[in-house]
Amino acid sequence: MKFLNRITGRTGASPTLSSEESANIGLSLKAMAQVMEHFPIGTRLQYYPEYQKETKIDTIIVAYVVNDFVVYSNRDIQFAETGPEARTMRITQKGNDLPLDRVFSFDVLIPHIERKEIDYARSRENNAAEVVVPTEKNANDFKRGNSITLFCRNARAKGILQVDTEVKKSVVFNSGLYAKRKLVLLTPALESFECVDLRRFNRINTEIPAEIYLESKRTKGECLLQDFSERFVRVEIAKAHRTLHHSLEEGSSVALRISASLNGDQEMVLRGTVYRKRKENVVISLQNLLKQGRFQAIDELDELFIKAAMLEHPNTERE
Repeated sequence: MKFLNRITGRTGASPTLSSEESANIGLSLKAMAQVMEHFPIGTRLQYYPEYQKETKIDTIIVAYVVNDFVVYSNRDIQFAETGPEARTMRITQKGNDLPLDRVFSFDVLIPHIERKEIDYARSRENNAAEVVVPTEKNANDFKRGNSITLFCRNARAKGILQVDTEVKKSVVFNSGLYAKRKLVLLTPALESFECVDLRRFNRINTEIPAEIYLESKRTKGECLLQDFSERFVRVEIAKAHRTLHHSLEEGSSVALRISASLNGDQEMVLRGTVYRKRKENVVISLQNLLKQGRFQAIDELDELFIKAAMLEHPNTERE
């Protein structure tokens, strides 16, 4: 089924590239084949919206869209090697093989399922103390341009397969296998595909006192490291410094001064960014370690040093 006429033209959508333009633009068929192999049509998987990693929603891939053709089965796509790196591609449509010398667009289709989320609005009345009023609202995950990360477990690799996508638009077909159903067109960032090894990022519980410094506000406060891996730490801000917690946003640059021993005779100073913020804590992605008076990028040896120092702390749980 030709997809172009369903969603372009009078709807105001961008027209398809001309053959002359598309000849100079091509996606990596090798990267496409990898994504299709691990995220095949019919796969039940999950996604999280707009970097909200704590929110996991079930979904399913119902089709691909390749060069404006809708494909409902991986069996209708064939890749053929033509050289050490190059590939060619064929799509089967109504029994006919369509060779594609160049792929200029690749999208996946998932159902458009509405969901609700709780919004914790804050209000003050008559100079009274601030109160939190929970209200329900539409999540609106599929606004054009939103980031959606698809992920699923890979038992063989003991990890999580994931790929970042961008919401292109919502569509409704007039005919076909999913006629009258509202679907979402997602464009994968092929270079973002990865398998996250869960064994490497096992988190270790601890309670290590530390000091956190928010660089943009030049403010600091006491905190408690609650768990860590080689590159991430989860931090709870002390109640006396809740204003600092409210000032932290995803992407904020912060520094941590950590007492790596109970008597405080060993300290580490780390720099990173807020990876995720929750009501009670923040997760920080570590990037730099203070060495010889200046911050330097954390390398593999630094990872082992940081982990060993935290494991040595008496408050860290050991198996």
